[in-house]
Amino acid sequence: MELGDIIDKPVAGKATAGNAPQVVQHMSDNLQDKIAQIQGLRSLQMMLEFGRSQQDMLCRTKGPEAVVAAMTTHGQDAELQCHAALVLAFLVQGNTQAQVAVLEAGAAEAIVAAMRIFTTEGAATAEELLASGSVALAALCQENPTGSARVCAAGGPVVVVEAMRLQSTDGLAIERGCQFFAALAASVPLDDGQVRTCLCSDVVEVIVAGMLRFESNAGLQAASCWALREITLAGSRAVYDVEPSSWITRIIGAMARHKSKTAVLQEGCQALGAAAEQDEELRHTCLRLGAADSLVIVLRVACKHGRKGLFNHGCQALGCLAASTDETSQAVLNAGGPDAVVQAMRLYPQDVAMQEVCLGTLARIGRGAAGLSAVSQAGGFAAVQE
Repeated sequence: MELGDIIDKPVAGKATAGNAPQVVQHMSDNLQDKIAQIQGLRSLQMMLEFGRSQQDMLCRTKGPEAVVAAMTTHGQDAELQCHAALVLAFLVQGNTQAQVAVLEAGAAEAIVAAMRIFTTEGAATAEELLASGSVALAALCQENPTGSARVCAAGGPVVVVEAMRLQSTDGLAIERGCQFFAALAASVPLDDGQVRTCLCSDVVEVIVAGMLRFESNAGLQAASCWALREITLAGSRAVYDVEPSSWITRIIGAMARHKSKTAVLQEGCQALGAAAEQDEELRHTCLRLGAADSLVIVLRVACKHGRKGLFNHGCQALGCLAASTDETSQAVLNAGGPDAVVQAMRLYPQDVAMQEVCLGTLARIGRGAAGLSAVSQAGGFAAVQE
């Protein structure tokens, strides 16, 4: 998943006329007028649909400062805060320079302050604001270690966890919270202990609770798997502090329930692969809970429907499960792993990338006498020669 997939489109409504400098000036001249601020924010949302040029224009004309000023002046207005958060998310998306400008304007602190007001009051009616705030914080963190550190210092992870714990009608705040933690974890350098401490057991627990409560919500399940993968890859101790079987079970369950949802299957495969690759403890937990069977099912579904990207993720994850210093796990062999991989090799003989992924997985499965025998019986050696 990518952060660009999760930012909501501008809403309909009246907007301030004019170009970017004119709108920003109008907002600055009418700071106490809530309606003028909301209309200005709507205009900025629509302008930012045109991409990089408008992002740069707004940064040059003090757009970030105008948005933050509106948030600070009208802190109790959920509608205004929601619009402002989305403007900031659009403003920094894929633009490192804009991230710097928005952070310098105090956006991280303003977003966290707005979210804290409504989480403190337990306002379920402000779920859209809390979700939008999480999206904006995620955008500030995306591929930006400095931004992640600033967001963490402002209390971003704490307030997002609080938002995810509130009563929710459809899981929107939980889904967006998962996407925030995925972006945060993905941006953490391996030696950054300060930010990594923000990825604590509370984060994993609230993700697992959301997955359990909204089992039928495919978007939430995919986002949760994404977050768990990135938290695992970041080296957080939280995936051990929280009983590993609790979150691994939820990943496997999401894949079983949403067999036709590519996003869930793809993120689930990658999450299981990350866990299995991390160390022997997590790998054995995955195998014990039936991860091998889940992945083989994904491989067969992907082959049947020609989903090559999904197959590659599933195949790589299966290879991670099979990797070991000793004999290949019997669970991988019993699940029919070699047969599923060889079937794909024969189905797509001209696809070089897929052949390479399959060969890498077969090499891992083929460790030890039992694994080598299983690969041979499945026709792996013949498939290579073909």
